[in-house]
Amino acid sequence: MHSTRHAHSSAALLAATLSVALIGCASTARDDGVYRGSGSLSPSEQSLRRQSSDLTRTNTQACVTVGAAAALATLLLSGGRSDAGERAAVAALAGCGVGIGVNSYVQHRRQQYAYSEQRLQAMIQDVRQDNAKVARLISTSREVMETDRQRIADVNRAYKRKDISLAQARREMSAVEDNRNHLKQTLAALRKKESDWVQISRIERGAGADTRGLDAEIAKLRGQIATLEEELRLMDQQIRVSPVSA
Repeated sequence: MHSTRHAHSSAALLAATLSVALIGCASTARDDGVYRGSGSLSPSEQSLRRQSSDLTRTNTQACVTVGAAAALATLLLSGGRSDAGERAAVAALAGCGVGIGVNSYVQHRRQQYAYSEQRLQAMIQDVRQDNAKVARLISTSREVMETDRQRIADVNRAYKRKDISLAQARREMSAVEDNRNHLKQTLAALRKKESDWVQISRIERGAGADTRGLDAEIAKLRGQIATLEEELRLMDQQIRVSPVSA
């Protein structure tokens, strides 16, 4: 009777843990939730947010899958231990962490491809896909920032002519700042992605693989990130020098 109750409590704890893990992992791909809402976003702004989310969706899925598998395996192997639920909880959270990291990716590719040349080609293709997504993101971000530059100029002129109050001007500028903040978050995620690829290349190189092709694609990704960073820096500067900037 006691073991049955314990099994039920362990299952309940596992379910709760996985819920927490899913929420925590999913937050890596979610927008920050403070924007003006999809109804007030322009088509370009909506595309920007979709593209940003798409760049992290794979990591989120890996987090969910690996975290759940780790928790279930731990619970099954615990053999009725009194701390089975707790062990499963720890495994779920740890599995989530591994699932979105480089180790999970490398092990997955090594299971798929025993030969390093095939594995490297698959990795190169994955970075190329990331590069294509980032290129589309940059194109969309340029559309958004060009519109925002015009919006800043319009707000500045209206404020200087006393057509709008400072409070009204700042409300108008908040849309620009939302886009700027979103791009900053996206840029941070892209830097992490580049760092992960560098680690993956280092692991493969340490195993004797020729990573020159992979490193070339990573360099392209780094260049695109630098491009986005510079454009965001210029936008940030334009916001700061505005007379209505908070």
